[in-house]
Amino acid sequence: MSKEIQLSFSYPTSVVFKRGAIKELSEYLKQYDFGRSCLLVTGSNFARRTGYLDLLKNELKKINCETYVYD
Repeated sequence: MSKEIQLSFSYPTSVVFKRGAIKELSEYLKQYDFGRSCLLVTGSNFARRTGYLDLLKNELKKINCETYVYD
């Protein structure tokens, strides 16, 4: 007996590109009901080396979002 898998999802995307955008992330995300955990996907060094990863994690912590990092 063959089982057929069906999958359908929506992946809306928003890009905010401006100086200081990371510091506005928590306020921006409050508009959406996205759950209480998130996965940050980064390159192997850049985000950590530049401090962006810590900035992102701190912003997400403000809205009680548990953060997982895949690098």
